[in-house]
Amino acid sequence: MQPNFNLQREIKNELVCGISKSSVTPFHFHSHIEFYIVLYGKIEVIVNDKRKILQGGEFSVALSYDAHSYRALGDAKAIYLIIPQSYVKDFTDQLMGRREFFPFIDDPETVKTVTDAASKLILGGNELTRRGLIFLILGAILDKLPKDESPHLKPHAPSPEILIYVGKHFREEMSLATVAKEFGYSASYLSRMFSETFGISFRKYLTLTRLREAVLLLQSADMSITECAMESGFSSMRSFYRAFRDEFATTPKEYYANICKN
Repeated sequence: MQPNFNLQREIKNELVCGISKSSVTPFHFHSHIEFYIVLYGKIEVIVNDKRKILQGGEFSVALSYDAHSYRALGDAKAIYLIIPQSYVKDFTDQLMGRREFFPFIDDPETVKTVTDAASKLILGGNELTRRGLIFLILGAILDKLPKDESPHLKPHAPSPEILIYVGKHFREEMSLATVAKEFGYSASYLSRMFSETFGISFRKYLTLTRLREAVLLLQSADMSITECAMESGFSSMRSFYRAFRDEFATTPKEYYANICKN
């Protein structure tokens, strides 16, 4: 299951904190750090390849570009806190340096500190107060990491601006070389960043972005399959059919027929 890049989150690039009730959040990623604090009930949380059912008194942390999703199992309530990297870069750099960071935390003292601070953030306040609360939250996380662990920096991740650029221009002719040139990288360096950060190539990422758009258009049932393919940025029907079958193990025609049938 490939996560979806949250383009709107990156464009807004703002601190977000609120309450979530019995909801489902699809598998996605962004450059922000995201906390999900369970107040009551049970919520299935996935962060990259780790999965856990969290209960009241537990929370998860998704670091920059970690793929994550949430699914409430019945009646549940949680606080979500989404922090842009730029907000407190010194702290986020330290967190990103922890290669084996475990995303689920149930230590009572840490949970109380994080929950109390996040609850105050929901109420608002001036900018200085908000930043102070965020430092308190990130500091509580850092205090729980092993003290003797040598820092291992994650591979340098692509700038969010690159993913925003792809999200806005994927319908146009695009290649690794043209995007690398646009942002002042060499093609080989950008290719390595994508592979190390997302586990897939730039070309695969671009294809998945176009396929998601094609599926959304197919679901609208207002366009032909050919129109959906061309509108999504595919240069030919042959490349579209091949990519669609590789990803969904069915043809666009069969997928479209199922939409009409249901």
